[in-house]
Amino acid sequence: MLKNFKIVFSYFPIVLQYILNVALICLGVILSVFLMKEVIQFIQELKLDGNESSYHLIDSIVVFFLYFEFIVMIIKYFQM
Repeated sequence: MLKNFKIVFSYFPIVLQYILNVALICLGVILSVFLMKEVIQFIQELKLDGNESSYHLIDSIVVFFLYFEFIVMIIKYFQM
């Protein structure tokens, strides 16, 4: 009976690693979609007359780099 538990517990970290990898791939795809959406919004804001506040433009830039950094962290995780 104890041997069966050891076998089950030996596969447990492997299963958790696969779940983590799938979750990170899904998160990377979702963040990439939001990054593209942010790029489109940023380009549209630049085409406008400039009635928007400079704070809104800076906010858009910061959000873009946050999305970008999270995607880079996910890529670095898979390169290890």
